[in-house]
Order: sequence, then C-alpha cells, then structure tokens
Amino acid sequence: MTVSWVCAGASVEQFEEAKSKLSTLKNDPGNEAKLKIYALFKQSTVGCCSTARPGMLDFINRAKWDAWNALGDISQVSSKDMTSSPVFFPNFLNA
Repeated sequence: MTVSWVCAGASVEQFEEAKSKLSTLKNDPGNEAKLKIYALFKQSTVGCCSTARPGMLDFINRAKWDAWNALGDISQVSSKDMTSSPVFFPNFLNA
C-alpha cells in the first residue's frame, strides 16, 4: 500500500465525528478502504507501528499490521487529519 496524502487540519471534534460515522456505515467501503481507516486510526491513537509483524498464517492481523506499518513516520496529528477528511473518504464521511 502506497501512502500519498495531504493533511486537512482536523480538530479533535472533527476526528471524533469521523470516528463515530465510521462505526455506522450502511455500505461496506471495501477491504482497501477499511485497511486505510484502521491504519490511520491506529496511527492517530497509538502512534507509529512498533509491534512485531503477525505470523504468516494470521492473514487478517497481518494485513492490518502491513497497512499500519506502511504509514511510516506520519505523525498522530496528521493521521487524525486524514481520518476525518472527506478528501480521503468522500463516499461515507459526508453521508
């Protein structure tokens, strides 16, 4: 997964609003979008990925880890901006 995003300057309130909207989606955004959302959420709440990569038979957690790890050194603030930006998730954050 390649990450090439621009930050939107989201407030704490905007981040919390986006987080609540994500839990009430009516349509499945697809695995790629869900992995991006997961990675950005982890980066914004925990920080950079610093855990060991799950084993090769743990497909789901390995995919999640790979998505999170792909964000590299993006700051927690920047990842919060991206999580709450309709630029990155226009189809369901504006619903």
